[in-house]
Amino acid sequence: MKFNYVIHDKCENVLGKLKEETVDLTFTSPPYFNAKEYSKYSTYEEYLNFIESVFVQIHRVMKEGRYVIINSSPYKLAENIINLYSYKGDVVLDPFLGSGTTANACLCRQRKIIGIEKEYSYYENFKNENTSLFDSSYIFLENFENYNLV
Repeated sequence: MKFNYVIHDKCENVLGKLKEETVDLTFTSPPYFNAKEYSKYSTYEEYLNFIESVFVQIHRVMKEGRYVIINSSPYKLAENIINLYSYKGDVVLDPFLGSGTTANACLCRQRKIIGIEKEYSYYENFKNENTSLFDSSYIFLENFENYNLV
């Protein structure tokens, strides 16, 4: 993969379309159970089923022997973990991109990112803040079904 992708879509839509064994590291902070306005589940069981289905897909797209790291961390810690658990040019997945900490840490450490964010406000904010900052190092995608990343 030669580009850094930031995708506005539900992670389950994007993950299902990625090829097997394309990701070297997954570094993400999944949504909390009903802790945010956008995170509304009818029951805790529904939430757990969603998280499980996402991680089944993450496992499918991970290269054998590589790492999945769950975080809720500041930028410097994200950068250090990405540096320790991946190599330059590796593909890092963040299916819950949020504010984009993982994406920016990847770019600084010369990793490729597939960042997915379902909430348009987070996606648009990240896009507005980062388009000029890194001279358009990211490719921003909407309507993911029309694209092929690999």
